[in-house]
Amino acid sequence: MKLTTVGTGTGQVSSGPGWTLTTGGWVQVTGAGATLSGLYIPYNVNIVANNVTLNNDKIVAGGSNSMGVSLRYTSGVTVQNTTIASTDSGANRLMTGIKDVFSDSSGLTVNHCDISNFETGVQLESGLVENNYTHNPGYVSGDHTNGVMSNGATTPLTITHNTIFNSLGQTDDIGLFEDFSGQGNRSITNNLLGGGAYSIYAGGTNEATYGVPTGIVVTGNVFATNYFTTGGAYGPVAYYDHTGTGNTWTSNSWDGTGTTIQSP
Repeated sequence: MKLTTVGTGTGQVSSGPGWTLTTGGWVQVTGAGATLSGLYIPYNVNIVANNVTLNNDKIVAGGSNSMGVSLRYTSGVTVQNTTIASTDSGANRLMTGIKDVFSDSSGLTVNHCDISNFETGVQLESGLVENNYTHNPGYVSGDHTNGVMSNGATTPLTITHNTIFNSLGQTDDIGLFEDFSGQGNRSITNNLLGGGAYSIYAGGTNEATYGVPTGIVVTGNVFATNYFTTGGAYGPVAYYDHTGTGNTWTSNSWDGTGTTIQSP
């Protein structure tokens, strides 16, 4: 697809139904049901409306606090078939590819996206992350690199059929952390994962404060050894607590051999 550039130059576009390029240098989406499609967007896309769709776009942003797509108090947003990256993997890396800024957006779907040059690929508390290729993270000193990350919630979150590669020996491909709340109702299924300190942080990172995570389903995932022979630098999973109600670890295996990885 030939993309139309968002900007103020000749042949470029600076607004459309439900969205506009602001003088501050970001795309503001305010129209409920707006669709942004076929655009090359060299700016952050900030969504403050419901039922917005980004489809067949390329978003390029970067810098210390940069976000490719930011969501604020939204529901029903879909980001699909979209490339999200930065200009380089160093000082201009993305802080976050897609971020639910206030951790309260609902119904977010991220599907068939290519996300790279990030500190965190996708940060959200609920929704569906499916069929994406998240890879080649960027890095600046002090980063804690995450493929898909949640800081804590019990609203349903499904992470399925993604390829997530973190070539760095720190943090994760998928991180469920109890930073602000307990973890619950998380489904991690049929993903190809490789790298990080551990490929999965499975929720129980602060049980003394928030209790044992519940409903953590980890099944059918394949752990690659392209960076570390143990999947992540220290192993495939950490902070999985089999005592939590509804927690399951089944049919997870090593790439290449198909050998089953036993429950931690």
